[in-house]
Amino acid sequence: HLGASAGSCLSKRPGAACQLHGPVALAMVGRETYRAIYLSSPFQFKTVLHSFSRLLPRFFIQQWQKDPYAVHRHKYRARKERKRGRWCFPELEYTPPGTKGWPDPRLMGPSALVQVASQAQAEGFQSQTFWHQVAERTRVHRDVIQAGDLAVILDALVSADYRHPDLLRILSREIIDDADKLSFVELAVVANAYAHFNCFSEGLMVALAQRTVDLLGPQSADASGFDGGPDSDPRSLAVLAKAFAALNYKGPEALRALNEATVEQASRLSFADLSEVLVAFAELREQAISGPGKFLALAATKVPGSRMASLCPALRAAPQLGVASATLSEIRAALVAEVTGGLRDTPAGIEPTPFGTALGLDVPGPGLGGSPSLQSFPAFAVTPLPDIFSKPGSAEAEFAPAEPVQATKELVDQGEIVEWEDVLSRGTQEELEKEKQEMDEQKRANLRWYNAVSRRPFRNVLSPYADFDASATFARNRRGALVADALCGVGGLWRMAVKEAGKDVKSALKPLVLPLSPAEAELVDAAAPVLRGAIHGLTAVQLSACAEVIAVRTLSGPMTVEGSTEPVDIPDHSATMRCILQEAVRKHVNFSVHDLRRLVKAASACGVKDMWLKRAQERRFPKSTAPSRRSESAQPVEEADGAKETAQVSAN
Repeated sequence: HLGASAGSCLSKRPGAACQLHGPVALAMVGRETYRAIYLSSPFQFKTVLHSFSRLLPRFFIQQWQKDPYAVHRHKYRARKERKRGRWCFPELEYTPPGTKGWPDPRLMGPSALVQVASQAQAEGFQSQTFWHQVAERTRVHRDVIQAGDLAVILDALVSADYRHPDLLRILSREIIDDADKLSFVELAVVANAYAHFNCFSEGLMVALAQRTVDLLGPQSADASGFDGGPDSDPRSLAVLAKAFAALNYKGPEALRALNEATVEQASRLSFADLSEVLVAFAELREQAISGPGKFLALAATKVPGSRMASLCPALRAAPQLGVASATLSEIRAALVAEVTGGLRDTPAGIEPTPFGTALGLDVPGPGLGGSPSLQSFPAFAVTPLPDIFSKPGSAEAEFAPAEPVQATKELVDQGEIVEWEDVLSRGTQEELEKEKQEMDEQKRANLRWYNAVSRRPFRNVLSPYADFDASATFARNRRGALVADALCGVGGLWRMAVKEAGKDVKSALKPLVLPLSPAEAELVDAAAPVLRGAIHGLTAVQLSACAEVIAVRTLSGPMTVEGSTEPVDIPDHSATMRCILQEAVRKHVNFSVHDLRRLVKAASACGVKDMWLKRAQERRFPKSTAPSRRSESAQPVEEADGAKETAQVSAN
């Protein structure tokens, strides 16, 4: 109704007054007022782009239905083409730049189009115009191109990263009709293309799942096709599982067949492929790993020498597989040891500027765990003094009185009688004039609007740009995400151990029910400095999980490392916890209620008090977290009241 009122005001004649009464007018004024305060507030949310991740809107492909008007549109287009002539190609008059040396896809037949697309993919040719022409020509020849050739074209579009949702919508019907003609490699390629471009079709996924069961099922003639022939590519199992997880398709029969085939072919798969399969099953929440002991033991033998990009996601997925801790013991020890060794070789990086220091609003207090103290903001700025008045020891030298000078006959004749020398020398006067001129220029340059919230002028819009390296940002964010995955895995293993011990996870932090193992504690100690330097690459869920793991490590106490009898002291993780809390304040709108409560509980258990977290908790956190805050604040009062009642009863 508010939008309708505004639109009706615009439709009035010129000069007519638009009057809104009641709560609508108050809502409009209040919204704009508070929006202005929010935009000028230092707590406004600023997003941080993860340059290593893709985020495409999901395109839902509806099931095909017959269009009764399609024949009329076809007749209209055919009539225009006949009227124009057979050899009239007005769109071919312009040759786009960057496509010279390549044939025009708009003039190719089906077989030539597939060959050119495969050749361009092999040479890594990048031209949006060229791949658009390939996609449009594929649309024309889709009825006469075989299903395997369609998979080749889709794979080429994935390599070129050219998304054409309408082509994917049209090809979904063709692939559904010819799904029984796809080999397993082509099946994985098609699923990977739709997952890469985030296009979901229920009918297509059902057809691909059925073809997976036909190829990998127990009654399939192609079940042993991995031993030789053109379809002997075990990595297609990992590609298909990853595509199902990306599209969140949970076909039980297809996943069961995929799981059994992966267990059979585990000896031929690398650890990177096994890690992708484990992550896919963990994301789908399917506890369908057949023979987990043998499979995970085989995977543990391939852990040494693997990359961190495969180790950290596998460690995060391990506690989500629904397997007992005893079964995970071998791969758990191998992953923790390898990740710890990789973290020791990783440079820590530059730690980010603290939240309040970056805004210029606080002065760090004693210790990293202490809360900073606010600066006092005057209503108006104090006029700065020249540097000459603030130089130590300059007043006595510059402003010392000179000895009196006797008047001479020459000075009297000239009409000038000098009793004292000038207090300020000529050089000092020049310096004062120069400083005054510089202050006037600086004052004219700093004329800006006044910010009533922070009690200072707005920042200069024309400030110089800071040095930015996209590759360095990419590496930093990815490094932070991988380290956070490893810590999330450690936290998941700790939670699983607490549940198996019959304890409640919600109350297992303070007092600590179960400490970390020495190997996992060593991993957390090695990950802390790396995490501080890449804290901007963490998501909201990772921040809350890392805060909980840091709190558990702090409460676990000294640990005894293998090969030594003396316990190792606990490193001070208060700096890491404070970085996590201040990054969480900056991204607080991305947190769920559960993650916010988990973050606050970890901070209180660790004993780190942050002023900005407390301020955001009171002013910015959602209202659904208010009962937990009231209960926490009311708990000491209730305990005191209970103590008073007990004392009164005993006195009576």
